[in-house]
Amino acid sequence: MAEHQVIDEKDVTGKIKVTLSTNDSLDQSLAGVKIGGTQTVRWSTSYITGNPKVSIQVYSIFPTMPLPTYLEVWSSPHNTTLSEGHYQFTVDPEKFEVGTPYIVRVWKADDEEISGTSDPFVVTN
Repeated sequence: MAEHQVIDEKDVTGKIKVTLSTNDSLDQSLAGVKIGGTQTVRWSTSYITGNPKVSIQVYSIFPTMPLPTYLEVWSSPHNTTLSEGHYQFTVDPEKFEVGTPYIVRVWKADDEEISGTSDPFVVTN
């Protein structure tokens, strides 16, 4: 007879999954996002109850050694609630540079350990 493992809920950590899409495509594997275009961030969660606040920030990826450095694009993160499920922003030419890779991070506002990060995307002309 198989044994069943009991999982104590307090031992389960919340998770956030982040995906991206553009006006032009709902394809999750984006090769590039046009400067001046629109990017939509979507998130889904597991093991998070209620409707807590979440924060969203875009980071440019600066190639330093041995690990890359992540630089905030916006002066402050965008704040919303978990149930919103998405956020849309313009790839503003004053904030984004063509050819630069970026990621988007979404985190639970009161617990930054509970977060998710998108796959990288590159801004194009």
